[in-house]
Amino acid sequence: MTPQCTNGVMPMFVTATGQVLPCCMTQYYDSPFSNDPLFNVNNASFGDIITSDRWHEMLASIPSVNDPVCAKFCSSEGSRVPFDPDDTPYNGGTGHRMDIIQVELTNTCTLKCQYCRRQTHPHRLNRDHLPLDVAWDVISHKHWFKLIDCAIYGDPIWYDHNFALLDRMIDNPTMDHYAISLAATGRGMDYWKEMVDRWDKLNQRGVDMYIVFGIDGGPSTSKIHRVNQDWNEITQALQLVAQTDITPILQFIPMSFNEHDLDYMMLLAEKWGAEFLLRRSHRFVGNDTNKPSEGLFDDYEKRTTQTV
Repeated sequence: MTPQCTNGVMPMFVTATGQVLPCCMTQYYDSPFSNDPLFNVNNASFGDIITSDRWHEMLASIPSVNDPVCAKFCSSEGSRVPFDPDDTPYNGGTGHRMDIIQVELTNTCTLKCQYCRRQTHPHRLNRDHLPLDVAWDVISHKHWFKLIDCAIYGDPIWYDHNFALLDRMIDNPTMDHYAISLAATGRGMDYWKEMVDRWDKLNQRGVDMYIVFGIDGGPSTSKIHRVNQDWNEITQALQLVAQTDITPILQFIPMSFNEHDLDYMMLLAEKWGAEFLLRRSHRFVGNDTNKPSEGLFDDYEKRTTQTV
């Protein structure tokens, strides 16, 4: 049975250029969502966009089953949950749950990860940053907004307005949960200390924090995938978070060249006070030699796994 895709239902995605999309995959093909100026938060408020009749009409037009365009780009194989415009948070329904929203604060990144779509779509690497007021308009919208997940093309550590945005969030915590995924380095430890200090304050305001660090092996192996990553810097940043009341998450994507580091990374996570996340990737195609060994996830079935 083809798995149902929840993209187009949740999570929505806001790009660093301000485009509001029903899912992150929508930007990879010629979709009215990806180029309609009416769906850009630089031109209209986030609330006005997602409550507009045109937005609902567009959502309803998304194919529901086995769409070949979706299947080409998305690991969910293109099977979509139909959108019902009469079943939304605005009329007490549960359809199109907009309580999880991915926000790409910037498309800037210093890494050259092998399987990142930045490598196949270099025309998108424009070093865009959501303006501070625009980012706040999205993040602070309505009480049902639950989760920020900041990463697609860029790493949020390189967002121009990190400190100012976090300060607003601390003064006006409107979300229940906050998640941020990081793997890039180059900011230096003084910058990380200021970020962690703000995350700690946000946590103290009652916001559940999910700080995820992508570290795919030890010092000599993580950089094979995370090209340009400074292993010492990213692991020290994780340990800074662990010194607060926040439990950082060490995310490890196993591949053929790093799977021998799995036990080592699990031990480091325990030593550093981090949760270990063994994450399954579906970005390997055909006979990709980087695929991890068959049965690896079965061997670690009791450990947390997640699909990208």
